[in-house]
Amino acid sequence: MMMVSDDCLVECRIDDSDEDVGEEEQINTPPPPPEFASKVSTPSPKPPSPPSANPTPTPTPTSTHPVSRDPYGINQHLKVEVSDVLAEPVTPRSIDQVWFYSVVGFESARIWTYRCLSLLLAVPFAFLCGVFLAVLACLHVWYAGLWCLAFS
Repeated sequence: MMMVSDDCLVECRIDDSDEDVGEEEQINTPPPPPEFASKVSTPSPKPPSPPSANPTPTPTPTSTHPVSRDPYGINQHLKVEVSDVLAEPVTPRSIDQVWFYSVVGFESARIWTYRCLSLLLAVPFAFLCGVFLAVLACLHVWYAGLWCLAFS
């Protein structure tokens, strides 16, 4: 195995400060050694774009638009939208407030149903798991431990 010489190492600055925003620093990096070089030509780097005056804000979770807990889209078949449950035909339109309050009602019912069911089912399930582990520990100490001591 060949060792890479110090000529091929690149210095990386890990400074996130904005002190030198105006300075454009050109770093000339040496080409990689032949054993690491790619056969395909590398495209020239694009010049950095100036920062925009209005940066896009990060989305904040609301009751009608929660944070995406499935960013890779693995569980698309489990997602239920309001339009899947409460839909409106295209031609006759209802008042906007009716649609808004039906969305609010649907989302509130969905969230509170989840919270209530998790409270009603998770607490007893956690209690049963605790009892099961306590019995298992007792059996291990008084039966398996004594069994090992008796035959050793």
